[in-house]
Amino acid sequence: MANIYRKINGSGPVRIIATACAVVLLVALGSAAGAESSNVNTNDNANANNNTNASTTTAPTGDPSLDLLNQQIDAKQAQVDELKRQASIYEQQLQAKKDQSSSLQGELSDLTDSIDSAQNQLDTNKTQIESLQLQIQKVQKQIASREADITTYRDGLAALLRQLYATDQVSNLEILVEEQTFSGYFSRVQSLSTISGSVDETLQHVLTIKKQLDESKADLDAKRKELDDTRAQLQQSQELLTQQQSYKIDLLASTQDSQQQYEQLMQSVNSEANALDAEIQTLVQQSGNGGLTKPSQLSWPVDPSRGISAYFHDPSYPWGVHPAIDIRAYQGTAVQAAADGVVQRAEHPDWKYAAKLASGKCPSLYFDYGDARTCRRPDYNYVVINHGGGIATEYLHLSQVNVVVGQNVKRGDVIGRSGGTPGTAGAGLQTTGPHLHFVVFVNGIPDDPLKYLPALQ
Repeated sequence: MANIYRKINGSGPVRIIATACAVVLLVALGSAAGAESSNVNTNDNANANNNTNASTTTAPTGDPSLDLLNQQIDAKQAQVDELKRQASIYEQQLQAKKDQSSSLQGELSDLTDSIDSAQNQLDTNKTQIESLQLQIQKVQKQIASREADITTYRDGLAALLRQLYATDQVSNLEILVEEQTFSGYFSRVQSLSTISGSVDETLQHVLTIKKQLDESKADLDAKRKELDDTRAQLQQSQELLTQQQSYKIDLLASTQDSQQQYEQLMQSVNSEANALDAEIQTLVQQSGNGGLTKPSQLSWPVDPSRGISAYFHDPSYPWGVHPAIDIRAYQGTAVQAAADGVVQRAEHPDWKYAAKLASGKCPSLYFDYGDARTCRRPDYNYVVINHGGGIATEYLHLSQVNVVVGQNVKRGDVIGRSGGTPGTAGAGLQTTGPHLHFVVFVNGIPDDPLKYLPALQ
């Protein structure tokens, strides 16, 4: 605090320091000691998402209540890690069974694994929510502690500022006269130096704690958002589990546990899917370029980080030739246009309906959904976009369609939401799990989409 020494030498007022400290104090503290106080209580309705960090043992803090929270958080994270390990096993089992021949028992086995996987995801989401609620309690406790520290330092700093102000009212000569000796004078000088150092040290403590407080509040906001996202995932996992359980019941009812009826069912499904492919291919061939410029490269319509479940002309694909890639995507994921273009087809019938037979049963391929007169089954929701230069793309198994025919779209525009969960609206019958079926047409002929997309990392 050079200004103190300037005061002692008669070259500057201590009031400069007092004013500067007061300004810094106001900036550093602001409303920190009270603004968040109303939110420091534990709130079970706070919003936040899943913590994906590997479980670790948190070191003791010396605060028994905080240590207890840390132990509970560590235990919940260990449960999450174990559930994720089980999820990886389910994923491997499902991938291994993809290479097996298509049969009723194989389909039912796949569905059983999918249901187990959905239940695992449901349990994971629940445990993550419990962990995040504990983490929110911990951060709120840290915020309350730091606000209390700021209040303590603020009061101490105010006292120091009052002392500095008092010294500003006495000149060097007055100090010398009052003390009468040089030793007393220098003792007063040393006292001023000590006060000055205390002010500087206290200010540094306040600024450090204020920074920690801001970081804790940002962490709290992030965890609330995480919890909100995880609760949404929980609802989605519950819906997915219910839908797959219903589909398994419907499949058993439709085939009556008969391999022959299952093969007839699959033949009908293949015929319908092939007819749809042919219709779209004809549409694309007849559309021309529409005055559009051929894109140099396409963008991924959904994040490919979860992998590809079926490749172009995949030999392990159970239903014949596969003219697309199937990109794994959670039910309801935003699907984006792969490039600029014009929407040529936007179909979203969701369901197909048929009257019940005289016996009260549903026709083949249709399932009873509780209506006295009609049955239904998932129809195909899809979008086709013409990008120009002979390039067009198709997005199939959509749970939601957000565009209309003739609409101009830009690369990255959300055109719908992914689907594909068996038994859900827009999924059609030829699907075993949530994904996006993505086709690239070149002059009306399907080509390998991976030729036109950025390489997978």
